[in-house]
Amino acid sequence: RRQGYCRSNPHHIFSKPAFVCSSFRELFHTPERLARNKRAESLWAVFSVLPTRIAFSVYCLRRNKSVLELVPVMCGANMRPAPKGSFTAALASSSKCERVERAPVHGAACVALAAAERALARKAAVLRVSCSGFGDSGTIAIADLLANAPEGVATDIHMRGCDIGDAGACALAVALRKRTHGVRSLDLCENRIGAAGAAALAAALPDHRSLRSLLLCHNRIGDTGMYALGNQLAASGVTLLAVSDNGISYRGARALAAALDHGLPLRAVGSLALVLDGNEIGDEGATAIAPLLAAGAVESLSLASCSIAERGAAALAAATTSTSSRCIDLELRGNAVGEGGAVEVARALRSGARLERLSLSACRVTLRGARAIADALDRAPTLRTLDVGGNHLDDIAAHAFAVALERTPNLQVLGIGSDRITSAGVQRLTLAVRRNSSIADVLVGFACTASSSHLARLEIMLQANRREHLAPKCLLHRASDVAVGENPPAVVESAARYIGG
Repeated sequence: RRQGYCRSNPHHIFSKPAFVCSSFRELFHTPERLARNKRAESLWAVFSVLPTRIAFSVYCLRRNKSVLELVPVMCGANMRPAPKGSFTAALASSSKCERVERAPVHGAACVALAAAERALARKAAVLRVSCSGFGDSGTIAIADLLANAPEGVATDIHMRGCDIGDAGACALAVALRKRTHGVRSLDLCENRIGAAGAAALAAALPDHRSLRSLLLCHNRIGDTGMYALGNQLAASGVTLLAVSDNGISYRGARALAAALDHGLPLRAVGSLALVLDGNEIGDEGATAIAPLLAAGAVESLSLASCSIAERGAAALAAATTSTSSRCIDLELRGNAVGEGGAVEVARALRSGARLERLSLSACRVTLRGARAIADALDRAPTLRTLDVGGNHLDDIAAHAFAVALERTPNLQVLGIGSDRITSAGVQRLTLAVRRNSSIADVLVGFACTASSSHLARLEIMLQANRREHLAPKCLLHRASDVAVGENPPAVVESAARYIGG
């Protein structure tokens, strides 16, 4: 590191990879590349992502007179001292290979590691580590335990916000390759995993087919990491991939779409739920992902706050009308969809889109777009949840949705929160809820300017609808407790009073 190695805080030795090497040729030139950078004496983690395996090693970069030497100190998934004669020792061309043990953990990280070891000793199915200073050294220790864990232990791993970098991610990837089965969910959100760590995890996916959920939100994988993940998704068993806020642009979205489209015939675990919130993919990325919806490769797609405009929304909406599309959940919250995009979404609903949940919250939807969506609700029999809140809609839009609710028997939740809806709009929505008992919730938001009495009446009608949905269950449960000789009509009458008449 630029500030030098601090012995009082040994977590820094795995803090940053020097280079990511894609071939042995690059790996052998690593000392020269480091020497040209003229960095101070420090410890570096060097990854070699090869077609057949992942080599993970740690080298000590030290200054010997006027020459910088790269001395191997640890290698392999268990971070053992580098053996003589290995390709890592040959890199240094020196006999000064020291015996450096794995970096110890201290303080809260040590407590978290001890708790994780106890959980694994008890053969717990869920391993949860929550420590901001856990770092790569603690993660490598966890990886050693996971690699040798028996079947049924630590099937769900949650290490959110543990300050894990590429070294820790690579160690976990090696543990997954060694274990080959057992882990179903891996949550590594809110860490500092980069492209090298994402590439290591991606290479382990085909060997660990039991993994269903991979969460990498709020990291730094970028377009390169997205490309690596996309290349291995088709051959893996992952059904949920969350990569929100990772600095992915339209290039990463194109690479993911191309990789999934190429490997779609190889995928045997069904459709994929993809979460790309907070990445600036724009209309180019949305247009690239749209064919995946049309082909049935993506079942749930979340693109909140992705800088998507009218063209991208139109492409996604048109893709949901394909006969082979299996998309049931589309999240476009926080994008500049606008009036034209809302009209295209309404056209898709009328054309047979099988969406069950649609979110256009804070998408700059105007009155014309809201009316188009409201008119299309009776042609969308599968739609259960619709959110158009945060678009500054007024009482006219509320009246249009109220009319649509009266003739739409399948819609259950409507979000229409706006600061321009007054008591008149709430009264009209209350009347629609009273006439349609399938409506379970209408979200008007805290910014609604309607009076508290009108909001209370709306909530009372919604509660009555919710109780009516439970009516058969309540009647059956009460009737099962009827004693011999009790009057059944009295039981029915009491149950009717319980559910509100």
